[in-house]
Order: sequence, then structure tokens, then C-alpha cells
Amino acid sequence: MSTRHLRDVSRFHSIRVADTSAGVMIFASSTSPVEGQASQYETKIWGSLLEDLGEDMAEVTVVPQLLPAPPRWDVIQRDGTYRFVFEQGGGAVNSLTVRDTEEIIAVPSKKHPLVSFSQPRFFRDLGPRGESFVSAIADDKQLVVFQSSDRTNYSKFLRVGDWSDGVILSRTNGFLVFCKETAPGPARNEILPGIIHSAPLDKACRSVGKTTKPLGDRLVYEFDADIIQVNEEKERFVLLATTIDDIVLAVSGESLGDFTTIEVSGDYAKMDLSSPALALSFSGTCHVAFLEAPQTSNARLWVGSTPIQR
Repeated sequence: MSTRHLRDVSRFHSIRVADTSAGVMIFASSTSPVEGQASQYETKIWGSLLEDLGEDMAEVTVVPQLLPAPPRWDVIQRDGTYRFVFEQGGGAVNSLTVRDTEEIIAVPSKKHPLVSFSQPRFFRDLGPRGESFVSAIADDKQLVVFQSSDRTNYSKFLRVGDWSDGVILSRTNGFLVFCKETAPGPARNEILPGIIHSAPLDKACRSVGKTTKPLGDRLVYEFDADIIQVNEEKERFVLLATTIDDIVLAVSGESLGDFTTIEVSGDYAKMDLSSPALALSFSGTCHVAFLEAPQTSNARLWVGSTPIQR
């Protein structure tokens, strides 16, 4: 791992890594008052090709915010353009919006005005169908899925399980979910720790197999995951997680219960890490990134890559 000396890196709250048609991109967000309008806020998304990452990142989009709290979000690329899913803070209840770089395209949560949704994610490795599936956490306790047949009307709503965070990956015969069960422990960046589980899902997002613990009983704060297809019958899953005392990169073996950890080297402060992000490129390279001491004068962005054996 290595640090990148970005100008004003202390402003970043969250990051994402995505494999796009131009190459592997890194995105970062910052939330602040609108210039000259102290009672209004905006979240800016910045982006850069990882291989070109220098002191500055280009502004990708600006999203108006009602509240100063930084939103959770996710990004994919479709048809040459970026799609984002955002938490939209509204006080007691958060809604979800899907948008491109210019405007809102859909509001998946509009049929559930009394439910608060957070931590939205697009499904991973769905190709052109990616933006048709959005997962989120309902009322801080349940992983749910919104599905759209036309990318604008998210009419299908599914409850997956009682989890406090989750990432869902597409497989040949259904899906796989990595999810977090909250456990006792100190909060970090207002996030409670938990234990990561993995569970196979059918095409209707119903649990159909044994649930395993890829990291055992290790306490985890945040995590990201991706999938690479080895052949028609075999796939590998990769998990990046900030734990109570380090950051862990784990790769699946012959079964979902068989994960091998890969050392994430660097002189970072192991107990002050946030926003782990990863993406697997088609070549089988795993690109990872995370923030150290986010939104402080000591903030640093760490990036690195490693080949994943197929």
C-alpha cells in the first residue's frame, strides 16, 4: 500500500473504487455548506483514474443536501455515464435517490415514506443490469433490496435479513450477500462493530444455503466486497474490512467457508481507518483503497493492488 498526497484530502468522508470502461476509477466525497449560503449544503463527488491519481481529483457531480451530515453513496458506470445512489437526509427519515451527474433519475424509496434508509449499494457484477438493483439498510436493522425493470421505477421491494450493513454480489445461479450483524464494542466514526456473515441467495434474494463467517468472530466496522468469475462453474470473492485493530483483505477458496487473508502492508494507524473500497478488474487484479484519520489534519488516502489467483 502507498499514500497519495492529495490536496485537501482531509475534506473526504467516503471513497469508492470502480472498474470502468476507461480503467479503474477512485471516487471521493465531501460535504460542506454551499458557498455564500451557510444554511444550505452540498455533497461533491470527485474522481480520478487510479493510475493518474495526483494532487487533485476532478469534480464529477454536485448533490444538494438538506442537512450537514455526509451521506452514504455508491457509484457504477453504465452506457458511458456514471450512476449514483445516495442517502437523502430528511431529519428523522432518510430517502434514497438514483441519479446521473446532472439530475435525479429515480427515488427507489418513494413508496416507503415512513421508513429510513441508509448505506445504499448497487449490486456488484451485474453488467448492464447493475443500476436495476439497489440494496440498503431499513431503519438501521434490516437489509432490503429495491428492483427496477426499467431503471426508473423501483416497484419491487424485498426484505433480505436482519443485518446492519450489506453488499450483494451477482452469481451465475443467484446472488451472494456479505452482511454485518451488530455486536458489542466501541463505535468508530459513529459506526458500531459487528461480525461479517456470507450467505447464498436465490434469484429472488431468498437465503438458500448455509451462512458462514468469512472472518470468524473478528469485529468489523466497514467493508466492501467484489467477485471475479474464474470459469463457468467457479468464482472467487474478495472482502476488504476495517476491523477493531487493523484492515483485512480476504479471498475465498474452494468454498465460502474457506477464506485466506492477504497482508495489507503500510505504516497506517491501524485503529483509525475508514471507508474501505475495492474493485476487481477483468484481468484479476484487486484494487483497494481506504482513508486514514478521515476529516482530520492527519488524513491520508491509501491505495494498492494485488493479483488474485483465478
